[in-house]
Amino acid sequence: MKAHHARPAHSKKSDGTVAHVYHIFLFQSGDGDGDVIDRMVVRAIQDGLMGFVKQPPEHTEIHLWIDSPGGDAHAAYKLALLLRSRCKKLVAIVPDYAKSAATLLALSADALYMDEAAELGPLDAQIPHPNREEVVVSALDVANAASDLAMQAVAIANEGASVLYESTSLPQGEILPSMLRFAAMFFRPLLAHVDPTLVHKAETELAVAEHYAARLLRPRDDRPSLAKGDTATIIQHLVKDFPTHGFVIDRGDARELGLHVLDANEHPRWKIGREIYDRFERDYRPEAKSLIAVVLDNDLESYARHQDRKHAKGNLAGENTRSEDGRGRAHVVITHPEDAPT
Repeated sequence: MKAHHARPAHSKKSDGTVAHVYHIFLFQSGDGDGDVIDRMVVRAIQDGLMGFVKQPPEHTEIHLWIDSPGGDAHAAYKLALLLRSRCKKLVAIVPDYAKSAATLLALSADALYMDEAAELGPLDAQIPHPNREEVVVSALDVANAASDLAMQAVAIANEGASVLYESTSLPQGEILPSMLRFAAMFFRPLLAHVDPTLVHKAETELAVAEHYAARLLRPRDDRPSLAKGDTATIIQHLVKDFPTHGFVIDRGDARELGLHVLDANEHPRWKIGREIYDRFERDYRPEAKSLIAVVLDNDLESYARHQDRKHAKGNLAGENTRSEDGRGRAHVVITHPEDAPT
């Protein structure tokens, strides 16, 4: 799909030069097949940028609005590289949630805005369950399975040895080896279910998340990193220190981790961006549809009106939209995985 020319949206940068501002809306319901960050989404956004953004990167700003359950870490990293290559400044805005791979994508931004109840998520990758189809488990849980069982075995042996020592006259030199043998026999059936190949895969996936996060948080050119604290510590927390994959990392938590996070209402286009997000919640999410759009800054209001008209007509399919004067104003890349350009 090819976008029509539209008047450029300008903002002045600190050095006095003019930047052309584009907004990308990546709103995914998470309820349908393929409704996550994957290679198809990367290709759709790439096609939209190629057909719509004509200015050189040094004169371009991209504001990425993210509402996504996550997806493939490799695709998220690739999308981050794509967006960075197309602009001088990349801004990420999270109205509600950007979990897992979407958190990784948010880390690529030069500035990050979060609403008061918005959330990021841990970067512990999800991998297929070895015995249950369509079930995923945390790679961190799998990677820690053997070591956690070993620690529990030692704890049981120590606790049992203490109880026996206090209640019997047996010497400690006899009690502890006996308890260690008991703990080993007790945990043997559980350890038999730990697949070394699966554990290795889990450890590899966690290493991928760590490497990608480190690369994205590394300062680039003349732009400071999103990380205001120690990068290694931030990554350690995001990958390994939260109890569940769905754990809510709110705006305050993100700041405590060492990320420089701004309040969403400080973003200059927060009000209209939030209106577009609310329309997505009202019109798209109930139908398990997703919205991916590239919009000029000056055209956000007309794009929002167009979305209302489309919904009133019962048409939510991806298309090039036009303003009242007939010129292309917003380029909707895709609104549902089935509508993706091939």
